[in-house]
Amino acid sequence: MNRNSKFWIKILICFIFLGSMVAIMIYFNRSTKIEMMEKSDDGLSLTFSSLSQSVSHQLELESSHVLLVESIADRGTIRLSVTSSNGNVIYTGGIKKAYTFMIRIKEPGLYSIVVSGRNTSGNISIQRKKSETKLNN
Repeated sequence: MNRNSKFWIKILICFIFLGSMVAIMIYFNRSTKIEMMEKSDDGLSLTFSSLSQSVSHQLELESSHVLLVESIADRGTIRLSVTSSNGNVIYTGGIKKAYTFMIRIKEPGLYSIVVSGRNTSGNISIQRKKSETKLNN
């Protein structure tokens, strides 16, 4: 095989790879169905019949805050990650059914909230509250 043939084979492989990546991205974007999404200065709320991507939101939090998380996973696992601006992960986990909990904030700053799933249905609400908030059980 000469050099010219090897070059064209490499180009062909690159096009096949790129085409495959585009097809995968189109598939996952089509399989996400979010019925309701509310982003505010106080939190993030999502209702979805099929979540197959990540949804992120940033919140400015003080050490007097907690994040109240209320979620119901009807199908699959809702993944939640909360990370501070300096890269400290303060929570990461999966939610497989109805679950309510609080995440205490120890340091003030900008926090990134990421909700993701793989063909997951349900809803989740993450709301900023004052630390004296109690769970209603």
